[in-house]
Amino acid sequence: MAPPRGKDIDSRKTAKMGPRRRSLLVGGAALGLLGAAGCSRVSGSGAEDGGNLLERLRSQGTVRLGIAGEIPFGYIDKDGDFTGEAPEIAKVIFKRLGVAKVQPVPTEFGSLIPGLRSQQFDVVSAG
Repeated sequence: MAPPRGKDIDSRKTAKMGPRRRSLLVGGAALGLLGAAGCSRVSGSGAEDGGNLLERLRSQGTVRLGIAGEIPFGYIDKDGDFTGEAPEIAKVIFKRLGVAKVQPVPTEFGSLIPGLRSQQFDVVSAG
């Protein structure tokens, strides 16, 4: 016979691991955005080495962020505001990197990578 719920040692361990797992996922998403912005090289006009994306974004003051319109990950709400888990993290990260404004570029999920490659946006964020 199984022990009553709540007194099972394994269920208490699992309950304690939830926030750590969630924190790990959020941290991983933040590092992914940081890596996409800080390490990417894109070909720029007249730049032999491809140019540095982060330097360009800092000088522009704006980063174009491709989002797939998936609630709660990244979407434009009924008031027209850009919100969701990934965009909110992106706003904090780019502010710390010296890029003041995050401009949303909504698209379909399947168009995120092709749009990034064709420079429709500078970085992508999707849950």
